[in-house]
Formats: sequence, structure tokens, C-alpha cells
Amino acid sequence: MAELINQRFDERIAAIYDEETNAHRAKKKLREELNLNPQVLHVIGPKERKTAEKLEGRSAPIGKQMLSAHFLYAIASFLLGMLIALLLVEFGPSLFANNPLFTFMAFVSPGIFIGVFVGGLRSLKPERDRINQATIEAKGENKWTLVVDTEKAQASKDDIIETIKQTL
Repeated sequence: MAELINQRFDERIAAIYDEETNAHRAKKKLREELNLNPQVLHVIGPKERKTAEKLEGRSAPIGKQMLSAHFLYAIASFLLGMLIALLLVEFGPSLFANNPLFTFMAFVSPGIFIGVFVGGLRSLKPERDRINQATIEAKGENKWTLVVDTEKAQASKDDIIETIKQTL
């Protein structure tokens, strides 16, 4: 039995087929009807060796995205910590005004660490886990998965879903 996996925050769509011919037929239908680029369509079979690359793409851009997320959140939390400390030193109780250095240290240091932590959590992308796990399970059950990266596709996600539903 075929299965369609579509998640709200994941830009990919996956369809799991029992037969290789059905997966390739769906890929061909998407290429013909929606004029999709073959680079956004990946068929992953039971003996596929490049499963991770087909699911996630190359690792270098992912690493750059993770690094930039860490820096972005760290800088944002640094600025937020500075703003809070500045407001407390200027307008807060005298405890903060009398010890500005410690006030800034108390808000900026944890702010940076919290920002880096949040950046790490955000870069994990748990919304992508459902399709990845389903594909790995399908491989173990000798099934075929068609993964469509709708972010890079020239068609809408809804059109792609409707076309895939016709092949299930």
C-alpha cells in the first residue's frame, strides 16, 4: 500500500511505494505534468547507498546554515542582554546602577549561551525527521520512496500533492 507524507513545516513531500515501477511512474508523471526539474525528484530504493544525500542534500550547505544559525541567535541574544542590562543600569534599582559591570556580565554572558543553545536547537530541524525516518523504514521493508523538494520546485506544493495522489 502506498503512503503520502506531507508535513506542514517540511518543504519536502514523500511518497512510499511497494514497487519500483510505481515510484518511477510517479516521478515521470511529475516531470511531465508539472515540468519539474529532475534535481528536485529523488527515488530512494532498498539498496540505495546515497540515502542521506538524496534526503538532505550536500552536507556543506547544511553545516553553513547551522553555523550561521548559531551566530545569528548568539548575536541577537547578546544584543538583548545588553539592552536589558542598559535599561536596568539607567532606570532600574540602585543595586544595578551601583554595579554596572556586574549587571552587564550577569545579562550578557548567559544571554550568549542561551542564544547559541537556541541556535543549535533550531538547526536540528526536527520537522524533517518524519520523512527521513519513514524513508529509512521503507528501505528496510523493501519499498521505494519518492522525495520531492518543493522549495526548489517550480510548482506549488498543493499541485505536487495532487499529482502524487493520482499515482497512489
